[in-house]
Amino acid sequence: MTISKTILGYTLALRRTVSEVVQTIPEKHWETIPSGWSNNARWHVGHLIITPQRLTYGQLKQPVAVSQEYQKWFARGSSPAAWADDVLPEMVHLLDEMITSTEALFESMTSRWDDPYSQPMVTSSGAILHTPGEALTFNTAHDGIHLGCLYGLRHALSAEAPQSNQDRRKSAMR
Repeated sequence: MTISKTILGYTLALRRTVSEVVQTIPEKHWETIPSGWSNNARWHVGHLIITPQRLTYGQLKQPVAVSQEYQKWFARGSSPAAWADDVLPEMVHLLDEMITSTEALFESMTSRWDDPYSQPMVTSSGAILHTPGEALTFNTAHDGIHLGCLYGLRHALSAEAPQSNQDRRKSAMR
């Protein structure tokens, strides 16, 4: 098995878990930003779609392979507070696209795995990326960070929402 297939497997496993976690958050709370938080569940899923696109296509000076609006809505530094009256994709579409765009991205980058970027990219965590392969490997850590955020978001949302004893028992069993 090639390293790109291994990294794809890890990425898809993380993203399937993201999808499962999001689906345990009541739909009415997908847009909710709990007190002390900056983003909601929809933002995190969209962010997981646009980030690897920017880390690869963007660094290769090519257009991303998803809607350009995703950069405005979901890129680092963006906020749901700026969405105003924008019509965003439904969560079910984003969850599906999170998987399909990953598969398509890896397929297109396999032959470019070791193509050097014109300049190394330094991430906000200090990682230095020189190639699409390095970027997609780093991106698994990025996905894990946002998976953790979604677990925390789910917990924060359940703490803010009054629950019946039956709901608490169901939540504890997950």
